Amino acid sequence: MIFQSVLYSLLAVLLVAPLLLVVYTRPGFEYGTVRTELSIGTVFGLSALALVVGGFVLPDSGGAIYAVAGALILGSYIGGVSAGLLALLFAAAGRMLLGGELSVVGVVAETLYVLLGLFIRQFVPAPRWPETPRAFLGLAIPGFLACQAPGLLMAGMMGKIPDVGAALPAIAISFGASVIVIVLIWYVANRAAQLEGLLTQNKIYSSTVQLVYANGKHGSFSYDPIAQQFVFDQSLLDLYGFPFAPGPHDIDVWVDLVHPDDREKACRAIVDALSANMERTQLEARVRKVGGDYMNIRIVWSIERTRAGAVRNIIGMHSDLTEFYNLVKEREEAIENFKRFDERVPGVLMQAITTEDGPKEILNISAQSKELWGYTPEEFYARPEVLVELQPKDKVKETIALLAHAAKTGLPVRARVPIHHLDGTMRWADIFAQATPTDVAGELRVYAVFIDVTQEVEALREVERQRDVAFQVQKNDSIGQLTGGVAHDFNNLLAVILGNLELLREDPDTPDRQTLIDEAINASGRGADLTRAMLAFARKARLEPEVLDLNQVARQSKNWMRRALPETIEVETSLLAGLWRIEADPASLESALLNLILNARDAMNGRGKLTIETANIRLDSAYIDTRGEEIAPGRYAMLAVSDTGCGITEDVMDHVFEPFFSTKELGEGSGMGLSMVQGFVRQSGGTVLVYSEPGVGTTFKLYFPAASSDEEPVNLRHVPVDGDDGIFGARILLAEDDMAVRKVLVQMLEMSGFAVVPAKSGDEALRIFRQDQRFDILVTDIVMPGTLQGTHLAKELRHIAPDLPVVFMSGYASEATVHGNGLHPSDIRLMKPVRKAALLSAIQGAIAKREAARIDGP
Repeated sequence: MIFQSVLYSLLAVLLVAPLLLVVYTRPGFEYGTVRTELSIGTVFGLSALALVVGGFVLPDSGGAIYAVAGALILGSYIGGVSAGLLALLFAAAGRMLLGGELSVVGVVAETLYVLLGLFIRQFVPAPRWPETPRAFLGLAIPGFLACQAPGLLMAGMMGKIPDVGAALPAIAISFGASVIVIVLIWYVANRAAQLEGLLTQNKIYSSTVQLVYANGKHGSFSYDPIAQQFVFDQSLLDLYGFPFAPGPHDIDVWVDLVHPDDREKACRAIVDALSANMERTQLEARVRKVGGDYMNIRIVWSIERTRAGAVRNIIGMHSDLTEFYNLVKEREEAIENFKRFDERVPGVLMQAITTEDGPKEILNISAQSKELWGYTPEEFYARPEVLVELQPKDKVKETIALLAHAAKTGLPVRARVPIHHLDGTMRWADIFAQATPTDVAGELRVYAVFIDVTQEVEALREVERQRDVAFQVQKNDSIGQLTGGVAHDFNNLLAVILGNLELLREDPDTPDRQTLIDEAINASGRGADLTRAMLAFARKARLEPEVLDLNQVARQSKNWMRRALPETIEVETSLLAGLWRIEADPASLESALLNLILNARDAMNGRGKLTIETANIRLDSAYIDTRGEEIAPGRYAMLAVSDTGCGITEDVMDHVFEPFFSTKELGEGSGMGLSMVQGFVRQSGGTVLVYSEPGVGTTFKLYFPAASSDEEPVNLRHVPVDGDDGIFGARILLAEDDMAVRKVLVQMLEMSGFAVVPAKSGDEALRIFRQDQRFDILVTDIVMPGTLQGTHLAKELRHIAPDLPVVFMSGYASEATVHGNGLHPSDIRLMKPVRKAALLSAIQGAIAKREAARIDGP
């Protein structure tokens, strides 16, 4: 009898699972609705009713086992008040139908069970409802035991438990059975909830797959091992346009649509799938749609095999990737078109993420960055901060401010900025940019184009320089005409005044006025000197040119210049043997030389070194045009005066030849000295050039046309090269920053049989030499941009090749005077412009001297 009761109760508990699953999976099932609560209450109420009906009465004690607590506690916990009350109604009805003296006690206990479930529901909510957490059992079992106390008390009061000792086993069995049922019904209800979750996930997955097939170009298939045919579903039939119904079909109907070039690999894949031990594979082929065009198809499948290795099932999917392949092709074409555009656009395209400190990340930059900055795109990707390092700091802040304004207004920006190239040169670029804010605060996405406008900037500067030169020439001509006229009339006035003063001086009746007359005569003399200076500037002075040797003039000047110079100033001369003679006025020449010497003395503040140098120079049209000089190309003898004084600043340099301009204190100079020198030299057919570095020194060069009576120089220091002495074909490393001069020198040397590697700066020359040391000689300018001047470059190269010959070129009269002692006694120094014969002779001599030293040995 007890076995039947247990079996009946177990069936009542197990009945909960399918009934709950029906409730959970019905349409419209939702937490908190009255319908849901009543449905749950009905399930647990039926279970409670079955447990009441199937209760077991203990024969000896008269007690009964009604394991209804689990259904009522769990029903009210999952379903809430409505479910608990409905389940209680079922249980109470069953209890009342069975009758008995303790029916009322049972109903009270069942009511407590429902209240216990509602209590647990408040303090232990279900996080994944309708699943019940384990914490439920921790409160349900002790709560159940607590709920038995009122029933036992009532039964005792009614005299239904005469012998407590005899009733304890029955009570223990009843409590134990109820606890077991609580655990079982909790487990069964949770399994139903979990099964509902799996069914829901499967439903979602199935809907997702159907959605993919419905909206995408896919089709699925399987394999029937009994019929040995592939089963096509409707989606696969639609993909290829097959007219027949879903089901097993001969695979040949599909193979016939495969492109002839792909058919062999398709058939091989089918054979391998059916025979080889492959669990999973894929295939891509071109397959034609029935009556249509070829598609790019990708097929993936999975193979299920028996233990013996036979194919049990194959499931797979066909996907039309034609659009994807077309997009890939279009993307590749777009990339190729952009690459061609990038290669042809006159500038650098860049996309970057920037902050207020500069670029944070370079997203894309074109290969032309190597030409504009000297850095490859890979170097920019690795170090975005290089972009900031290559711009002046003030320009970086200005550019970032412009980009922030562009991001705020949505308008593009344009700016012209200077750029430091890796080789040390300065470039200019126009930036056209658009900026937009990113999702990160303070960051901007920048799209920019950098266009190299260095040549344009240099051309504009040259136009401005030519305009300034033309203006200066026009101004000087106007001033010259004015001063010439004024001086002419003033001389006439001075002649009258001076003549009358001299007559007064000879009058015996004016002895007491002799001193006043002498001072007036001296003042008239100074006025005459001033007019001569003005006439010299205006190129209208009366000159008496003679054939002169500038070397002789320089030597003779040493006799009288000591009276004008303190002993603390060292005087050095560097006079070229075989100097071309000139035609000039001796007195004016000496006066001009004296002016330059006195200016040098004042610039050195009584201490330093003064150098007088002569040279033969051939000026060509290119040299004259670049400097805007009003002289004819040809042979010139040069007289240079250099000092180691304070130098001339750039703003003063533009005014040094202007009449009455002076940097001296008021009353210490008329400001006509250099104006007179320039006027005299230009009236003599030559010109004056000045070179200066503030804090280093100044060189004035006076160019005089060579006298026609002295066509060829004698006793030249460098003679033209005749024949091949083994130096032609030698490799020359040429360092010259002036592009025009560099091009002329390269052409001159290459036409003479040399191999020339040019460099725009000392830094670039050093990099070239470190990469390839097979050079026979270094020909270098002294003053160049970058960190290495010519003398420093020679020192660096001689650390690597100690016997490397060097020929220096400079526009200064004395490199040692202006740039410090950095040359070897054996080094050859040439003055610009350099004649070809002199340059070739210098190169030959330097290489020959090195070869002779190698032969002689140490």
